[in-house]
Formats: sequence, C-alpha cells, structure tokens
Amino acid sequence: MDIGNFPPLYTLQLNPSTRSNQMTFWQKTIKENFSGFIINLGGVKNEVFINRRIGRELDTDFIVALCESMQNNNMGCWLSNERCTGRFLLYKRPLTEWVELIHGWAIRFGKINSIESAYSLIHGE
Repeated sequence: MDIGNFPPLYTLQLNPSTRSNQMTFWQKTIKENFSGFIINLGGVKNEVFINRRIGRELDTDFIVALCESMQNNNMGCWLSNERCTGRFLLYKRPLTEWVELIHGWAIRFGKINSIESAYSLIHGE
C-alpha cells in the first residue's frame, strides 16, 4: 500500500510521536514537490493536500499546524499574521543551508568582512 493512501495521514494525530512522524512525512512530500511555493490558506487547497482515491484531505487546522512545524524547522515563514487565511512561503532550501552556501561563497571568493549585494551573490562581480 502506498503510504500516501493511508487515511490516518490526513487526520492530525494527537500522540506526539505519531504526530512527529506525520509532520515529517508531509514536510518531505511538500519539499519534494513544492519548494519555493506559497501555500495560500484563504484559497483553494492544493492537490497535494487532497487524496481523491481515498476521499481524504487535510483540513485548515492541519495545514496551519504543518506550516507551523515547517517554520519551526526553518523550511518556510508566514507572509501574514493571520494564520487561518494567510499565506506561507516554502523556502527552496532551509535557512541554515542558505547560510552555509553564502558563507562558503564568501570564503571561496575572499568576501569575508566585505559588504555584498544580492546581485553580486547571484551574478558574481
């Protein structure tokens, strides 16, 4: 059986250990399919949250909890203060990975202790 067809995955679990595994599954699924994507909680749900085959989908409370979990793991951030109708930005990479990449770039190109722009990070000098 495909794990994505397991009905309890679509119901927010109360047991902390089970919920942790559940959040890990959803974070991995979202990261594989939607990095750099915005989850809009005020609009139509994205198909990744719906499994028509088993007739299940994540409710708004679950999606908010998932976004909070991803924010706690530096995988994204809220773009508004209103959680239930707001928007959540998924980072292409966790912030810690961006920091490591930029620091590595600064070391390779001798840019430590210099002021650089986003343009120079993207396009070089």
